[in-house]
Amino acid sequence: MVEYLLNAFQLFPHLENQAESWFFLCRKYKVHGKQAHDTNLVAFMLEHGLSRLLTLNTGDFTRYSEIICLSPDQI
Repeated sequence: MVEYLLNAFQLFPHLENQAESWFFLCRKYKVHGKQAHDTNLVAFMLEHGLSRLLTLNTGDFTRYSEIICLSPDQI
């Protein structure tokens, strides 16, 4: 299963500026606790020029004006 996933999807590395982007977003949106994990994902997306996220939890990402969040029923 893992091999299938590795072959089916393009993997992006963590970039040097991701931590800086993450800190910026945490301050901008006053993030704390578990929400920091979502913020890290958004920082990762922005560093790679990705603007759309497919998720079952769109509500967790509504604060981030930098990205577009879609649920499976929207595609």
